[in-house]
Amino acid sequence: MIALFACTGGDMTTETVTLPSIQDVPDTAWEKLSRKTIYFGHQSVGNNVMEGVKDVIKAQPKIELKVAEPDTPENFTGPGLVHFPVGQNMNPQSKIDAFAKLLRDGVGQKADIAFFKFCYIDINRDTDIKTLFSAYVSAMDKLQKEYPSMDIVHMTVPLRVVQTGFKVPIKRLIGRPIGGYDDNAKRN
Repeated sequence: MIALFACTGGDMTTETVTLPSIQDVPDTAWEKLSRKTIYFGHQSVGNNVMEGVKDVIKAQPKIELKVAEPDTPENFTGPGLVHFPVGQNMNPQSKIDAFAKLLRDGVGQKADIAFFKFCYIDINRDTDIKTLFSAYVSAMDKLQKEYPSMDIVHMTVPLRVVQTGFKVPIKRLIGRPIGGYDDNAKRN
């Protein structure tokens, strides 16, 4: 099952689609996707996401989606999926700000769909989640109002593997946190 979330004209919409496999996606859906201009801002883990996208496209020739990584995303002429670095890792506000600036520098007028993702390294046990989430929601609401014909897609933050091994019982014994629990709780 895939749940898709998007903001259109300031309203959050949700569409749930259940497909047994990628072969069950209708050709008309792939053709419709191939006509879209999509912008994806990311850093490190986003590269892994894009490798997966490229693998899927390679394995499914009916997916005719152009994928590009230009030096200047503002100059990309779609349709296609353009991905680019946005902000700096360990500074989530920089990603919000860079994404907003990119849209306002011209991408917002050209994009059918735009999104960026935070990296797991952006959020840890010390992150003020309420402040970060408030900044994110405020920025995305403003952008959606500025570009009502563009869909903004929201992505979850990746979680990390929780620490295992011989250190876990020792940490429990001395009252130290197990690596990953507190960070993942904030990311979630």
